[in-house]
Amino acid sequence: MLHIFKRLVFIFVILLVTGCTAEYNITINDVKDIKESLDIIETDKTKFDEKNEQLYNSTLREYLNTNLKWPTPVFNDSEENPLEPTKIKGVKYYDKTDISSSLKLGLRYEYGFNDKEYKKSNILNKCYGYDYEIINNVFTFKTTSDFMCFDKYKLLESVNFNLNTTCNVISSDADIKNKNNFIWKITNKEKQINFSIDCSKKKSKIKVPFTIILPIYFILIGIGVVILRLSYKFKNKI
Repeated sequence: MLHIFKRLVFIFVILLVTGCTAEYNITINDVKDIKESLDIIETDKTKFDEKNEQLYNSTLREYLNTNLKWPTPVFNDSEENPLEPTKIKGVKYYDKTDISSSLKLGLRYEYGFNDKEYKKSNILNKCYGYDYEIINNVFTFKTTSDFMCFDKYKLLESVNFNLNTTCNVISSDADIKNKNNFIWKITNKEKQINFSIDCSKKKSKIKVPFTIILPIYFILIGIGVVILRLSYKFKNKI
């Protein structure tokens, strides 16, 4: 029976049988620190504990619990263990989190890339061909293919691609732009994603030297002591 579970590592397979939603997030606050996450969520309670032949006669709840334990490689060219849920030495894996509640079943995949690793993202390569370059702290991203997952998963209707960044956005063809969040709503295979951000112009946080903080700290303590003494004397006079 264990050999059938090797298919569970294919990240988007549950979209094929449930029609649930997917939220793909990329967070870039520094070009050398790229955080990726994917949330897969089902809110139709009738599907939670319903046996499904395409899930090897397990329920969606059982399927997600198994997938939660099964290691999923971060890089699309990584070796996988096809027969049992054990990690291979030297292979990097996504962190997985159960995000289910009484109203939903959900699973989250997360990983933090450096600047060179993101090209091999296992999640993103399932659905898009893409390219990016980093020059002088400017990160430029563009897709180089149609969205392939609509052909792979016939019940998949839409996916949100979310860019989160505190860097300066130079250009973007996002459908929704809201401060530090840019959203592409992927509803057809021709949908392309392009953006360019400059992380050299981030607002720097003002740091107060410790030599200034320490005297202020003692002054505030002194003021507090004086107020307490005056209050005590005033009460005694009364």
